[in-house]
Amino acid sequence: MELSTADATRLGVETGDQVRVTSASNTTGIVGKAKVTPGLKPGVVAIAHHFGHWELGSRPHTVNGVPTGFDPSRGAGIHPGTVMRRDQRSTSVPLQDPIGASCSFYDTSVQVTRV
Repeated sequence: MELSTADATRLGVETGDQVRVTSASNTTGIVGKAKVTPGLKPGVVAIAHHFGHWELGSRPHTVNGVPTGFDPSRGAGIHPGTVMRRDQRSTSVPLQDPIGASCSFYDTSVQVTRV
C-alpha cells in the first residue's frame, strides 16, 4: 500500500510497516505492507490490484472429477476490491463507473492506521 511521505509521517508509518486500510463498506479492512513514496499526493492511498488473489490456482478445485494443482502462496497478499465503496443495491459489488462499467476506483474514502 503506497502512502505519501506526508501521510506516513503524520501516521508514524515507515516503509515495511503493517498498515490497515478500512472504509465505510469494510470496517474490518485489509492489512498490508506500507511503501512510503514522495511521488504520491497526500490523502491518496495506492493499492495495486495485482497482489492478491482468491482463485487463480491459489486453492484446490476439482474440474471434471480431476483435482487441479494449486499453490497456496498465490492466495497471499491483498486486493483493494474488498474495501472499495459498495453499491447500496448490491452489497457484494463495488460501485461501477457509468461510462466504462469498470469498478469506480477513485470514489472510496479510506482510513489508514498503523498495525
